[in-house]
Amino acid sequence: RSTLDPHSFLHDALPLPVKQSGLFNSLKFWPLILVFLQVFLGIMSVLTSYKALPQGWGIFEWNAQLHQLVAMFLLLSLVIAVFVLRQPKAV
Repeated sequence: RSTLDPHSFLHDALPLPVKQSGLFNSLKFWPLILVFLQVFLGIMSVLTSYKALPQGWGIFEWNAQLHQLVAMFLLLSLVIAVFVLRQPKAV
């Protein structure tokens, strides 16, 4: 491979066993799904914010809390992806 090839890093980014592993294949879509859910919940939180009442719990608070929960799951899914995709250290 040429070092000037802009796509050469894609071939070296993942070792072949990781690309074909069942764990990787079952986890690879979670960050994308969670990003879409995060965007949807963020928009819904903004749209329902006019209904927020002091000392009250309503639809805005539920949307805001779910938005925060999905953010934690998104971070967790990215940490898991880094763990699964990391190169094993030579012993």
